[in-house]
Amino acid sequence: SVLKRIYVSKSDGTSKRVILWKNLGIPNQIVLDPPSGHIYWSTSGEYPVIERACLDGSNREEFISSDQVGSPNGLAVDYDLRRLYWTDTEKQVISYTTLGRKPQIKTILHSNSNQMHSITLFKENVYWTELDSKLIKMADKFNGGNQISFQDKSTKVTDALVYHESRQRGTNVCAENNGGCSELCLYTGNTKPTCACPSHHFLSDDGRGCTEPQKFLLFGQKNKISRLLLDDKHPDEVHDLVLPVRGARDIRSLDYDPENRL
Repeated sequence: SVLKRIYVSKSDGTSKRVILWKNLGIPNQIVLDPPSGHIYWSTSGEYPVIERACLDGSNREEFISSDQVGSPNGLAVDYDLRRLYWTDTEKQVISYTTLGRKPQIKTILHSNSNQMHSITLFKENVYWTELDSKLIKMADKFNGGNQISFQDKSTKVTDALVYHESRQRGTNVCAENNGGCSELCLYTGNTKPTCACPSHHFLSDDGRGCTEPQKFLLFGQKNKISRLLLDDKHPDEVHDLVLPVRGARDIRSLDYDPENRL
C-alpha cells in the first residue's frame, strides 16, 4: 500500500514481479480466482473501487465503481456460488455480487463497527475481522444471520484466511509442469499458459525462458540497493525495484561486475 504496487512471486518469494503499478490508488486487499485466471483488489483514497484483472495484470477493468461502494476493504471469493464478498468500512456493511458481466450487489448484514477489515468464507458462513472491537465474527453468508464472535479482544486481527480443500477447488493450465515456463506461469483464462519473468527480466525468444536486463542504473539508499531500468522498449515494466540484498546497514558506495553479473 505504501509503494502502491501489486506483486506476484513463487511461493518461496523468488521470481518477484510487479504486475500492477499504474494509477492504483491505495490498494488494500487482494483475492484470487485461479480457475478463471482473475485477481480482484480493493483500493481506498479519493476514488475507492474494486478492480479486476488477469493474473498477469492484463485486461484491467473496474469491477465495482466508486458510486456503488463507500470504502471497500476485505475481499473473498465464493468459488461454488461464483460470488465476490467484501467489507465496506464507510457503509459498515458486508455485501456480495455475482462474478458475471453485470454484477448485482446484495448487502447481507450491517455492523456497528466502522473498522471492518478482512473477510473469508467457509461452507455456509462468512468470517470477518473488526479492528475496533478486536473480534473475529461469523454469520450466515446468505442473510447475515446467526452471528457469533470469536477472539479474546487482546489483539487486533488484520487478516484472516480459511485454509481447506473446499477453498482450493479448480485448476488451470499452470498446474502441470508450471505450464512449461521457466519462472512464472500466470493463467489468463486462455488455453495456453502465459509465461512471465521477474521484474526487469524479459521473455526469451521461445516465450518460456527469461533473459537478464542489459541497461540499468544501480543506486544505494541507506540499507537497500535498488535498480532503475533504462530500457524504453518495455514501457509496461515497473521502473525501479529494490533488489533482494539483505543485511546492509549503511551503504556508502557500490560498483558492478558485468563479467560475472555480481
